[in-house]
Amino acid sequence: MWLVMFAIVSAILDLYQYNLIKIITILISGVLSFLAVRYLKAKNIKAGAIYGLIFLAVGLTLDFLVTKKFNQNIFNSLPLWYGYGLMLISATLQPLVKKHLL
Repeated sequence: MWLVMFAIVSAILDLYQYNLIKIITILISGVLSFLAVRYLKAKNIKAGAIYGLIFLAVGLTLDFLVTKKFNQNIFNSLPLWYGYGLMLISATLQPLVKKHLL
């Protein structure tokens, strides 16, 4: 998932200055997380939260090791933290949505 987001943001880097693009990338991170947890077949909210925390740990680690080389201020970016927050929330709630809506 991190690689997909890295590729998307890298591809649209010139447009990333616009708030609409930032909002779209935040939403993409939530959708990717939701779909990943659905694919992994989390059975309950706890399993979804665990997957979300794993996604968060991997993403932060890779941002620290890779992205920070290109952008020293990456961790000062609010869209980054909103994206990680939405990723964690959507991963956690995906089993609940599946149970009640799908």
